[in-house]
Amino acid sequence: MLRLFSNATYYAGLFSTTGSGNYQAHGLTYDAMVVLATGKHDPTKAFLESSFGQHIYVRAELSEAVVKTWLDSERHPVKAAVVSLSAGRATSLIDIVQAILTHDASFATFLTHHGVTHDTLLGAAHLVLGHYYQTKRLERWWSRDILSRRGSLGRELTLGAWREYVPYTEPVATNTEVPNEFEQHYLNFLHTILQSRRDSNVLLVAPDRDINRVILEKLQHTFVTGTALGSINTMSVMTVDHDALLFENTTTVSAEAALRSILLEASLAGNMVLVLPDLEQVAARYAAKGVLFTHILEEFLTADRLHVIITSTTEAYPVLKRTELALIKRCEEVVIEALTEETLLRYLTHHIYSIETKTKTIFSYHALTAIAKTVYAYDVPLGARVQEIATAIAQEYFGQSLITHDMAERSLGTLLDLPVGPLTQNERDILLSIERIMQQEVVGQDRAIHAIGIALRRMRAALVDTKRPFASFLFLGPSGVGKTETAKTLARVYFGSVDTLLRFDMSEFADKEGLSRLLGSETTSSLLEDRLLQHPRGLLLLDEFEKSHPDVQELFLQILDEGQVSTYSGAILHFRQHIIIATSNAGSQLIARTKDKRAESPTLDSDVIAHIIQTRALAPELIGRFGDVILFDALNYTDEVTIANQLIALLGHRILERGFTLTVHDGVGETIVEQYHNSQFGARPIRHAIEHVLEDIIATRIIRGDVKPGDTITITRDDLPRSTRN
Repeated sequence: MLRLFSNATYYAGLFSTTGSGNYQAHGLTYDAMVVLATGKHDPTKAFLESSFGQHIYVRAELSEAVVKTWLDSERHPVKAAVVSLSAGRATSLIDIVQAILTHDASFATFLTHHGVTHDTLLGAAHLVLGHYYQTKRLERWWSRDILSRRGSLGRELTLGAWREYVPYTEPVATNTEVPNEFEQHYLNFLHTILQSRRDSNVLLVAPDRDINRVILEKLQHTFVTGTALGSINTMSVMTVDHDALLFENTTTVSAEAALRSILLEASLAGNMVLVLPDLEQVAARYAAKGVLFTHILEEFLTADRLHVIITSTTEAYPVLKRTELALIKRCEEVVIEALTEETLLRYLTHHIYSIETKTKTIFSYHALTAIAKTVYAYDVPLGARVQEIATAIAQEYFGQSLITHDMAERSLGTLLDLPVGPLTQNERDILLSIERIMQQEVVGQDRAIHAIGIALRRMRAALVDTKRPFASFLFLGPSGVGKTETAKTLARVYFGSVDTLLRFDMSEFADKEGLSRLLGSETTSSLLEDRLLQHPRGLLLLDEFEKSHPDVQELFLQILDEGQVSTYSGAILHFRQHIIIATSNAGSQLIARTKDKRAESPTLDSDVIAHIIQTRALAPELIGRFGDVILFDALNYTDEVTIANQLIALLGHRILERGFTLTVHDGVGETIVEQYHNSQFGARPIRHAIEHVLEDIIATRIIRGDVKPGDTITITRDDLPRSTRN
């Protein structure tokens, strides 16, 4: 009798805590009963010493020695009375853990001291018990979901009305990839609805058409392999070729007759799931022929043997709901939401035991959260790829007793080339000294460089929202003061190469066509997509941003806010591995005040931004989306001389590669600045003078044969041509 009672409770708990079936249980689940049987006066100790508790605290990255030391210390244990029975369902071990966390203050303090949050411990409990319930579910060989997957005699004879041919239809392709948990969740929905005798029609709404397509292809695979539930195992997913129907039936009468023929044959067949994609577009095409598509469809949806899946997108769904409400009421709505970090984590916890068995490893729950968070935040290709990443990490630590959060992040940073996990010594050195490194190449902009250093350190320390771009800056200042040069230097210092800089001259996107060039159109590809495919991680430079069309600025408002955008073709572009820098000359007249006057005008930064908003150069909401707005100072005489000497030194390096040595006397840099300085254009006239004056002198001597490889080329102030430029 005791064994019978125990087994009844064992499986009743499965029903109640997993939400399978309509069984309403009261009392305790089997696992909860095991813990509380010995924990009447100290449920915390009973939990931690139970086999369940030991597995759970290991997954929370607590060692057995640490837990034992705490249990042996002086404590004030709570009583089992803190665990109250749940109404309408069996009280499970999860309820016990929650009660202990709520009422046992010393246990909560112990967890905090060791860096374990309540969510982490509860997550570890769900992970351990989830596997436990999966095992229990497989033991229930008599359950419907298990039996329905077994072969049946006469499977192909279940429906006698099979038709080999239904006009203007073709089978949906089969996707043999194993559905991830995200997809399986919605496949289960579809199976349940299609099994119904009444209202067995579906309105499937997804963020984009590709998601609908993949779900339908995997639904087809469940029918082909006989892994669908119940009587629908014999079905096939078919789609209607509306193009052929409308092309071959040119009149209203013939088109309507052809449509009715499809729906009638599908009803008679009985084992067909008829897919009608993009209903709003299809209905408009039939309406152009004078055919009331949705009215005819509604007539057939009442038939028991007709199964229809109508697809739509999240964007089109509200319009469809307003215009075709009567039709939608005939369908069960299945709305596919965007993939989230929580969904990825559930998927990982569902599959992690099979990975651990193969690699002889154990992941902590915190390690799994790190994988899910990284994949979601940086938009690594989703679905099965998450499982591949977890497998790769497990293989790296093959045979390791426990893969911790830090170990997982370290592997993620290496595998995905992402700035996650513990800092490497090289990255730490760069972040702590990035100002000093950049100041060696960027002259006169110490304030701007310091602001960049602060922003990057905050981002790398995970103190800001990772769903946005890695960092974003709006550089304001006059021409030629180093805005673009700063971006190039940052790309080289932080990402390792100036080639990671993707530069867009935003004046080229000043008209309405600029948006379609960036996102693509029917006839052109997306410039943004093309460039991001080449450099999935790097620096995006938007030069002269204020000259772009308002629609283009609105596009980058979305990118700065959400970290992603969809192209015309439906591809989603992600910018969470990019630094975005927009430059602008707006407000340059105010910024052109000298550094000495900045102290006299402490409100200069806010004055410039107010001026930009007032002149409508940039919208205030757009300015607010940038992580930092940085004002670049106008260059003074000393700054320009320093820049001139730097450019001369770079010229010397290039000459040395040609076999010559360049010697430039003191005063040459000062003379160039004095003769070619123009406050309106900053350092650009100086760069132009060095390229066209000094390089011309050197080139002339080489071509005349005055110098040969190995010789020294000497330039003094007297060699410079006299200039009237001021």
